[in-house]
Amino acid sequence: MTQAELLELLARAKAEGWAVLDNDDDENDEDRRLLTDLEWVEFYREMLHLWGVPPETDMTLEECFATLNKRENKLLDVATLIARAKAEGWKELDLAGIELEELPPEIGELTELEVLVLGKYDNEKGFLGNRLKTLPAEIAQLSQLTSLNLTGNQLSSVPAEIAQLSQLKSLYLSYNQLSSVPAEIAQLSQLTSLDLRSNQLSSVPAEIAQLSQLKSLYLSYNQLSSVPAEIAQLSLLTTLDLSYNRLSSVPAEIAQLSQLKSLYLSNNQLSSVPAEIAQLS
Repeated sequence: MTQAELLELLARAKAEGWAVLDNDDDENDEDRRLLTDLEWVEFYREMLHLWGVPPETDMTLEECFATLNKRENKLLDVATLIARAKAEGWKELDLAGIELEELPPEIGELTELEVLVLGKYDNEKGFLGNRLKTLPAEIAQLSQLTSLNLTGNQLSSVPAEIAQLSQLKSLYLSYNQLSSVPAEIAQLSQLTSLDLRSNQLSSVPAEIAQLSQLKSLYLSYNQLSSVPAEIAQLSLLTTLDLSYNRLSSVPAEIAQLSQLKSLYLSNNQLSSVPAEIAQLS
């Protein structure tokens, strides 16, 4: 069987939702009988890749099958929990620390949800994240959401749909793999706390200054080489954490933040700070 034929068979398996995949000698099932043991292992591996589960290089046939079953059972459990949350009108849903690799689109049906936790830090257990790389577009339907916690996942970008969460007040995106923040985040007009610690950010969009209700902004442990002067427009800001970056200078305009109580600048490349900031009390 060629690789093209194997992939075609894989596509058929997914399209038809095969619940059982075996390598028996049933002569009535010509497609499956064509697979040798080695091809069948490769078939499973391709299926794991297709569904976003990177298989180990030395996985056996049984291990591949067990991994697929574990993934499907987990999604089934989450879908069941979402269905219950919808039926009972839950305001809060905590799915942190379950190694979730995909958030079912049914999440959008929880229109009464106010708090969604997909990752968090626990004082006793430490980080309880997941393995989410993306979020479904349906998350934009959570019109009542005020808090979204995505701490400790594998997001490389902020989904544009988040900008549609008009009631959002707290957004936690720390300990991901973000390399940028979209300008659309400025549409979150009710946001009071934004946590972007421990990512791979090299810059912050000037549009962040439009978050007029923002009180806390955490940007430590990134790769920032500059900060936009527009940050001084965040008139309600009380906490600004810029520590552990690559800053060689900071805008003097920061001194205009009259409500600022905590400013963290340690572990950068600063040789000095503007006199205006040094005089802050």
